[in-house]
Amino acid sequence: MAPASERDSASPAVEVAAVSVTFGNLRAVDDVSLTIAPGEIRGLIGPNGAGKSTLVNVIAGEQRAHAGEVRLGGRTFTGRPPRDRAAAGLARTFQHPEIAGRLSVGENLDIARRRAPRERRGTLGWVDELIGELGLESWLPVLAKNAPYPVLKLADTLRALLSAPQVLLVDEPAAGLNRDERERLVGLLTTARERLGTTIVVIEHDVPLVFGLCERISVLDSGRLIADGTAADVRRHPEVIEAYLGVHQ
Repeated sequence: MAPASERDSASPAVEVAAVSVTFGNLRAVDDVSLTIAPGEIRGLIGPNGAGKSTLVNVIAGEQRAHAGEVRLGGRTFTGRPPRDRAAAGLARTFQHPEIAGRLSVGENLDIARRRAPRERRGTLGWVDELIGELGLESWLPVLAKNAPYPVLKLADTLRALLSAPQVLLVDEPAAGLNRDERERLVGLLTTARERLGTTIVVIEHDVPLVFGLCERISVLDSGRLIADGTAADVRRHPEVIEAYLGVHQ
């Protein structure tokens, strides 16, 4: 986003207004509207093929919306490329870690740290301590291509946060992690929200993680938004139980 002095503090961090995406005869995202508050951790769940990744790609600018608008911090970004959104403070991770294998884990993190906006670099002093808490310290000198998958997943999420983003989109960050590693991930995301004020959108199939981490949860099914509310509201929503939670509880 723009620096805090240029942003309307009352503006939502992310607004998706009547967004639709069509692939041939398939409506992957069907007239979806969402409003995500600054500093919120929002869960995005739903069955495979529900349209979650497509919607996140629209927010990130990697997929063109065929209808609707995307606003970040009150500014319209519809039709603008990913680099504009990154420059405005949006970062993301993908289902598979985007770590440069020919560089060490530590070098990947250092590059990300140097890319943080100058005015936000002072907010990153807690990161060195967190590297130890994540169990990454011993892996810093190891080439990323030789590191195990869970290390790459945690390092990739940390790498995205080292750019000190205003908004972070994380796609299945807990995939491939064991219980202890998932707890470290939750600690990383909550610490980032507390220290950086980052707004975080989490796409995840780990239902206990999402319901324990996120203040609000949005549920997609067949491209439609079928529920949007607190964990308690979503957990008892009839359509959500039928479409998704019935096989995940």
